Amino acid sequence: MSENSFKIGPCAVIFNGVFVGATAGGAEINLDSEFNDRSPDRIYKNNVTRDICALAVSVEAEVRAVDSAMALLLNANGQLSSLVIGKSLNAQTGELLLIPYNTSDNIGYRFPAAAVIPKTRYVFRETDEHSLLLHFSAFPSPSGIIMEKIAVSETQRLTLPVYPEINPAQVERALTQYIAGKLGLTVDKDIFRGGLPLGVDGVGVEMTEEELSNTPGVRTVRAQVSCRNINRDWVFQVIFTLTNVFPAFGEIVSINNECIRFNTITKNRVDFRTTAESGQIKHIGDLNLLLKI
Repeated sequence: MSENSFKIGPCAVIFNGVFVGATAGGAEINLDSEFNDRSPDRIYKNNVTRDICALAVSVEAEVRAVDSAMALLLNANGQLSSLVIGKSLNAQTGELLLIPYNTSDNIGYRFPAAAVIPKTRYVFRETDEHSLLLHFSAFPSPSGIIMEKIAVSETQRLTLPVYPEINPAQVERALTQYIAGKLGLTVDKDIFRGGLPLGVDGVGVEMTEEELSNTPGVRTVRAQVSCRNINRDWVFQVIFTLTNVFPAFGEIVSINNECIRFNTITKNRVDFRTTAESGQIKHIGDLNLLLKI
């Protein structure tokens, strides 16, 4: 395969000159056609000719920019009205562009007379960003063009959204302070940032992992709250008190003159185990959290 024919990456969806969003699950171009077969030989049924009698071109694009995508489906008052029934889609067409973000891909696609079909799939995901699926139908332009391949100029190409900058240490401090407040504990005395120190009972909070995406929006970080004590009931109480705190949305924590916003803090899993330490049995509980920052 030639390196010039290698295609990968999301694209920008632009309708009527307005940027709708970057594709999350990709954009799909669907071409369908109907034929009329002429078969004069009834014995062997050999097709002499096959005539194209219909063409249908449609585009499906899943985007995370839910508000701008939903605006294409609703009227100026944010409503979907039965008044759209009986209206012609052909009278509501506009130019649809699919422009790749991949800077080595110089080919985009233009649909000069596309219309938004009032049909969608809006996914309210529990622990991930919402997305909305848009459907477009392409009609012929006055010159008969339904779809065309275009050379992408650098003035047309948009910049792929980037992750917001964060200071991981500050995020970990903020999460530790937030959980300390929920449990009524004191940071660096009963609860510790970066996990539990060796030989010290109490609660530890640490960031463990960040999930990356090639179409970034908010940052997705995994964290773990660990509780260790000789008293098993105390461990249960701490862990299950925290499970009742989450999910939490839009929490803002001020730490070292900086405000850290947690868009969501959701719970994922609880684990319990025991360990031997200095001749004693210690009980440990872990609560795994998913943070959107």
